[in-house]
Amino acid sequence: MRKRTTAYCTVLLLGALFGCAHDQQGPIIYPIATGSHAFNYSVMEKPHRYIVWSTHPTVTASVTQVLQSNRQTVVERAQLERAFDEQRIRLTHTSDDETQLLRVGKLIGADQIVFADHTSDKDNRNLYRLMVRVRAVDVETGEIKWNGSAWYPERMVEEESGLFKLAAVAMFRATCMVERGAKWTAYSASGGGCSKK
Repeated sequence: MRKRTTAYCTVLLLGALFGCAHDQQGPIIYPIATGSHAFNYSVMEKPHRYIVWSTHPTVTASVTQVLQSNRQTVVERAQLERAFDEQRIRLTHTSDDETQLLRVGKLIGADQIVFADHTSDKDNRNLYRLMVRVRAVDVETGEIKWNGSAWYPERMVEEESGLFKLAAVAMFRATCMVERGAKWTAYSASGGGCSKK
C-alpha cells in the first residue's frame, strides 16, 4: 500500500510540476518515450546509491529529482570531484570516461551510475529538436540495469524546460515495471507516467 501511495503522489507531483509542453501558438505537444530494464530487476524498489553523470545541468537536476523522489541516494558532485582529484583522474570526454567513472563509483560506494545524454538541435527559427536518453549501469558488473529515451515529435520553443521534462519522462519510462502490473500512460498532463501496483 505504501509503494502505491508513494507512486501515486510522485505522479501527481510531477504532473503539477511539469504540465504540458506547447509551442507559442498553443497546441499541446506530448513527448514520446521508450524504455526497458534488465529481466527480473527490481527497479527502484530497494535503496541504491547513484551517481548522476549528464551532458547538461538541467538534465542532471531532473534525473536527481526523480531518483530522490523515489527515496534513492544520489552522490554529491563535490564528493565525486574529490575522488577524481585523489585518484588523479582527468576526464577526456571520450568513451574511456565511462570506465573511469565506474571505477570511481565503486571507490566511493555507489551501486549504479545514471548516464544521461541529451540532444538539442536549434534551427534558424530558434526552435529546438530535443531528446534525452538515460541508462543506469551497475558499477560492479557494467551491466545496464535500465534505460529510457524521451523526445518531442516537433520542435520546441523552450530548451531548458523541455529538457527537464524529457529527462523525467525518460526516467519514469525506464523504471516502469509493466511486467509486474504497473501501467505506463504515454499521454497525460505530465507527458507520461507510471502507476505502480
